[in-house]
Amino acid sequence: MRYTLLTGGCLLLAGDLGHGLRIEHGPSTANTWAQCLLVLVTTDIYWNSAWQKLRSPQFRTGLYLA
Repeated sequence: MRYTLLTGGCLLLAGDLGHGLRIEHGPSTANTWAQCLLVLVTTDIYWNSAWQKLRSPQFRTGLYLA
């Protein structure tokens, strides 16, 4: 939930990377901040998924693969 709100807030304020986060009246053609944020959120999702799998006894033993 917190990442959804963070992503939504940054997408609303996204602009060119060199200009920082600010509200502009026109649509930006380079949403660099939004792209960086989406990469971070996606990396976090994959990292958490891998961490949960490593902690799972079923995944480590292959018990449910049969």
